Amino acid sequence: MSSNTIIQTLEYSFVLDPKFTNTDIITYYETHNGIWRDYTAESLDATISYKMIDNLHVLHKIVRRINNIQSKLGKSTKNYITIVDPSIANPLISVSIHGNEQFCNDARHQILTNYNQVGHKTLNLTEVEFMSIDEAFTNDMIKLSQRYDVELIINNDKNSFLQQQHKSSNHKDFSLHIVGKKDNITLCETALRILIDSLLNGYTIDCIDMSLSMIPVLGGVDLYNFLQIAKQTKANIYVPELLPNLFNSNIISNNKDLKIWITAKNISELLLAKHILNKLISDKRELITKTITMNKIKLDSIILNNQKDLLNIMFKYGVFIQLPSLGELNNATITVQGCIPESVNDCVNDINGIAANYYSMDAVCPINELALTQLIQLKKTCVVTFNQFGLQVVGRSDEFKPILAQLASNSMAIKLRLEMGNDQRDFITGKKNGKLIKILNQLQNIPKINFTAFNEYNFYIDVEVTNNVPIVVQALELLELEMPSELKFNIPEVFHKSIIGNGGSIIQGIMKKFNVYIKFSSNKTSPNAYSLKRTNNVLIKCPRKNAKNIQLVKYEIDQLVYKCCMNYTTPQPNTTTTIYHSIKFELLKSHYLLLINNNKLGQVNKIESDYQSFINFPASIEDFKNNSKLVIDMKGSESKG
Repeated sequence: MSSNTIIQTLEYSFVLDPKFTNTDIITYYETHNGIWRDYTAESLDATISYKMIDNLHVLHKIVRRINNIQSKLGKSTKNYITIVDPSIANPLISVSIHGNEQFCNDARHQILTNYNQVGHKTLNLTEVEFMSIDEAFTNDMIKLSQRYDVELIINNDKNSFLQQQHKSSNHKDFSLHIVGKKDNITLCETALRILIDSLLNGYTIDCIDMSLSMIPVLGGVDLYNFLQIAKQTKANIYVPELLPNLFNSNIISNNKDLKIWITAKNISELLLAKHILNKLISDKRELITKTITMNKIKLDSIILNNQKDLLNIMFKYGVFIQLPSLGELNNATITVQGCIPESVNDCVNDINGIAANYYSMDAVCPINELALTQLIQLKKTCVVTFNQFGLQVVGRSDEFKPILAQLASNSMAIKLRLEMGNDQRDFITGKKNGKLIKILNQLQNIPKINFTAFNEYNFYIDVEVTNNVPIVVQALELLELEMPSELKFNIPEVFHKSIIGNGGSIIQGIMKKFNVYIKFSSNKTSPNAYSLKRTNNVLIKCPRKNAKNIQLVKYEIDQLVYKCCMNYTTPQPNTTTTIYHSIKFELLKSHYLLLINNNKLGQVNKIESDYQSFINFPASIEDFKNNSKLVIDMKGSESKG
């Protein structure tokens, strides 16, 4: 039976108890939940004691347990795990798993499901809030700290946990700190803010039951709907963490029985906010669900390293993304749910774009474990698997390419695998495979380049080299230069025809001048939208080697829009010149509120479409400032020969 080794690097995180790093700190209250661990550091001068939490201790604990079980099986097993602790030279945790394939997979699963990242979050308290703290509040703090397995600290230094601390604390600061696992901190933060509103500010609180998957759908792009309701009613709206169990915290047992919390100073404000939210919820939405199958190693790497990117995608499109927990067995599927087909498709493409930024390779290379460990140190996205037949490396492109360059010089064969969206296939190959033929000619036709179907959305590009192996580095560079770069933005549809020109003459001239592709499309807006958010309807796309031209193209298009607004168009023979007119009208604030609270903003898009116009409609109630009405500009066109 072959022996395998998996080397996985993990980010190390820790938090020091600030009382031991800054003697000026005054701690007013601490829950003492028992998550701090005592440590000592010896130097030539003295022995220093301090308290700390980190994510290394639990990994050592699970590794000892696994190794003890294997040692009891006797000499018949060669399964074991080693950990290289982080150091100043390499601040990452390096885990090496040795043994048969089944053991390596099971051990990696146990390592990842027990891995977490620790951190802190600081909430600033006003002096009035601080002076309102009583036994009821501290008792509830203790309950929260136990429920979420965090430490809650109230002190006089808002910078307590920053690495570069101020030597002296501002004694007028009142700060409430949450310390623990990052997943737990995020969950606890919402509960703590509600507690502050309720007990310290005397706000009224209420909640609405809602499944987690509906929150970004109802909240809309950037959760803008909730933000606007909060501004209109002067209430606070708190939503749950949207990616709650990535690190197997299991505090939330399921995603269905969750709540949106509302707090307000006056009960009338709370009731109004709740009424508008319920109205938003009651509107029927046909949900669209799509699933993405992904390489398991890539998926775990994305969960570890791309959490912010995934959240940003969720906010960007107003859709829900469901991921498996880190290291979860037999689940490599991402689910996307939304109510606008274009938004769901764009979300799927963006997620696949993250996956496409992770490269992999299989190599036949004489190299030992120590050399491989040194090769991937400082690279937190890379995973190496190897045995006597060869090795496999998976990692994010920026960290992967230096490894490829080093291995290529000492390998007998390398198979490089890239992943791309199916809609990019013609772009990367060119007409009649012209781009690929050109690349192969530059490489003396040494590599073999094959395309392989992967899933519904993506395909693989396999680059195989068995002689003159270092040329694979150049092959990757040439392929990357042909990969697409793009920019999406919004231009009012009323200007599209003028910018495109008669028969596409204007836009084709720009495309030819800058060697880019430009596409105009129609806006797609939900008919029951609460907020008016302009979606992207212009795409500029070109090979990465021409990426610098994208901003130049956008500037030219912006100038064309400006000329349309100012009617600076130059008449051309045998063409019609579009003249744009503006009409101004007053919109009452009360009418604006009626429109948004009855989800009628889709009517604005309908009017624009029916009358070939653009309405500079307010995006927020804040646009009215302290006025009861707002002057709105509407632009439309008529054609004159």
